[in-house]
Amino acid sequence: MKEGIENNADYKKSYDYVKGLYLKNPEFEKDIDDATKQVLVANPFRKKEIESADVKIGTHYILSEFAFMLFLPMYLNYGHEYVYAYHKSWPVFEKFIAGYYDGQVKSNLKFLKLPDFS
Repeated sequence: MKEGIENNADYKKSYDYVKGLYLKNPEFEKDIDDATKQVLVANPFRKKEIESADVKIGTHYILSEFAFMLFLPMYLNYGHEYVYAYHKSWPVFEKFIAGYYDGQVKSNLKFLKLPDFS
């Protein structure tokens, strides 16, 4: 774990894979863009209308997060399964790890929606 994540060759491969899927699969592109827009709209500090540049920036961060989850087992070299826990369901990520977009189930990745404790 000597080098930073963004400069790691395996992370770059993961990011290129996810970005390539985004560019080739219109349904994945739409679902990623929609998820990005939902996050941007929900921001209580938003002071302007959402522009396409905002969506592109947000999309990059979501694709980076997907790439990181693919890369994590190689980076940590520990364990066999990794669980992404979140307070909301995230259909695009759930479909991604189930292999919906590329036909490749990511069996070492899981998604756990935490209960609402409010």
